[in-house]
Amino acid sequence: MTREQKPETTQRHDYGTAEQLRGIHAPGRSVPGIIALLAALLLLLLSTGCRKEPGEQELPPAKLASEDPWLLAVKEFGQARAYLGNGYLGVNASQEGLGFDREEQLPTFVSGYYVNESFAPGPAWAAPKLSIDGQSVTAAEARSYEQSFDLRRGVLVTRYVWRRKPRTEVEITLFPARHDPHLGVIQVALTPARQARVSLDAVAPTEGCAVALVDRQADGTPASFPGEIELAARQRWVLTRYVGICAVRDSADPQAT
Repeated sequence: MTREQKPETTQRHDYGTAEQLRGIHAPGRSVPGIIALLAALLLLLLSTGCRKEPGEQELPPAKLASEDPWLLAVKEFGQARAYLGNGYLGVNASQEGLGFDREEQLPTFVSGYYVNESFAPGPAWAAPKLSIDGQSVTAAEARSYEQSFDLRRGVLVTRYVWRRKPRTEVEITLFPARHDPHLGVIQVALTPARQARVSLDAVAPTEGCAVALVDRQADGTPASFPGEIELAARQRWVLTRYVGICAVRDSADPQAT
């Protein structure tokens, strides 16, 4: 008599190879360990990425000194910049009150002109070079500093007292005109404490621009004088500079516009 044997049934579970199993339980491969490692790497990248170059000085942020919502005023020299535009001309201005920041010339723009996807640079009409007795004038060496940006009128006014000798009161007004979109205006007023020699180079650099300069005079005085002028003590001297910018597409004869 034979006994019928039933086939045995087995269940197979594939847990992977022995090396794979050891890798799962290997030290340092746990999820908390990986998270801790990633966090350490992130902190390292942040600390090195925010490090400043040697010798680079960070100026404190400017504090607003006006409660008028239309008037942005500061009384501390800092890093704040203003942008002024009238729909055609656009200019960046630093806390110097002009179109440069230390040695950096800030960009100006003419509406509708591009290089690839960026605005094409325009003439640097808002960056005249001012010196008194052969010394460059800068608001970084000043006291009683104040700058106000009138958003209603679109006018930037900067006032300070230059601390070097001769002590000089400086007031700079900058704006692109609203009534004439092709017109930019800079007014520089100086009041020295004693007699001083003043030089102002008002020629607009045109590097990178295809332009034709047109020199005109008013009352026999060139718009930009290469020499120096003498200022009497406590005499207020005011130079108002009008800059007209006209593109070829704006007129058949831009020089006559």
